[in-house]
This record gives sequence, C-alpha cells and structure tokens, in this order.
Amino acid sequence: MKVFCWDFDGTITHSKSLWSRSVFEALKSVMPQIEDSFFPRIRAHMQSGFPWDTPDDDDCCCKDDAWWEFMEKHFTKSYIKCGIDPRIAEIASKKVHSLIRQTSRYTLYHDAVETLQEVRARGAINLLLSNNYPDLDEVIEELGLTPYFDDMIISGKVGYNKPRREIFELAKQKFPDAKYYMIGDNLTADILGGKQSGMTTVLVHKGFSDQADYCFDNLISVLSLI
Repeated sequence: MKVFCWDFDGTITHSKSLWSRSVFEALKSVMPQIEDSFFPRIRAHMQSGFPWDTPDDDDCCCKDDAWWEFMEKHFTKSYIKCGIDPRIAEIASKKVHSLIRQTSRYTLYHDAVETLQEVRARGAINLLLSNNYPDLDEVIEELGLTPYFDDMIISGKVGYNKPRREIFELAKQKFPDAKYYMIGDNLTADILGGKQSGMTTVLVHKGFSDQADYCFDNLISVLSLI
C-alpha cells in the first residue's frame, strides 16, 4: 500500500498573502479609514510569529482553541507595533479567525481534485499532513475536498509542526506497513521533515531541488509514482 501525505497551502491550494491580507482586512473592518499603504507594515509582522516558525518548541499545549488564543495575541502585538491603539488591536485580532476561514481565499490548483481522485482510484491512500490552524478540516469540507482524504493530521490539532519527527510519526502510525510519500512545496517542512522520517519526498510547484526524491511542476505527475 502507498500513502500520499499532502501539504495544503501552497501544494493543493494557493493564496495571495493569506495571513497578511486577512490581518489587514480585520483591522480595516474596525478602522475603515486605514489606507492600503498600511498593508506592508502589517505584512512585515506576518513573516514570523506562527507556531510553525519555531517547530522545535513544544507546542503540545498550543492546539485547538489555545492555538487561536496564541495567534490572537500575536496579531494584537503586531497591530500595536504598527502604532494601532491597543483597544482597537484587540478587537481587530478577534476578527482574523473568521476571515482566514473564508473559502474564497483559497484557490485550488487546477489538477488538485483530479489528482486526489485518481490516487484513490488506483488504490493508494490520501492523507492530509499540514502545518495549519486547528479547524482547517472544516474549511477543507467547505471546499469539497473531504471525500478525497482518508485521514487528516493538522499541526494545530496535534501540537507538533513539520519538520518535527513526531507529526510524521503520527502519520505513519495510521498505516504501519505502507510506503509513505510526502508531497509539498516547502523544502524544510515537507522535504527535510519527510526525508528525516523515512518518507519518499516530492517537491511540487517549485522547480528542481536535489534535496527531494522527485520534483514535479504539477500535481497530476504524482500519479506516475503509483
């Protein structure tokens, strides 16, 4: 049996400045007068501060509702550093969650559904393995992707972030005797993490890298591995 572990954002879907845009729009909903020229200041603070930016930290307590509480504090601090009044910062930070969950912010790669369908049709397993917020599975359902996955492992639910070995081991426990492939767009989280855990690694959408076992410019080419 073969198990294909799929990253989500940047692999199956793509989005334009997902977190930066959402954090900026949350602020704009509270301060309509804020100008678009303020966006780069927000974006600068969204380049770090997420649990997956420090995967070596023990985030077992930072999952489910606690995950969003952690991130709201980060958003609030970021707003304040940009000069926003603390009271407004706290209000805006609580609006980010609902914006991030809007399915309109995610665009499926054109061959994503076809590839996921065909993987299962050929007798292999699809497993989501994503560094992401805990309720991503609900967004995946709203996107109509749930039927194509046999299981999902999301960092915000389990408390470990790729490339930590623990999150990959959770995946390998699902089907102990299977051959595992890690498919993603991130050389550190997906390729290095997958390789350290004994998985065959597949880099997509990023050209060639000798760090990955396979490199494809699209998703449909993954079917050649079955």
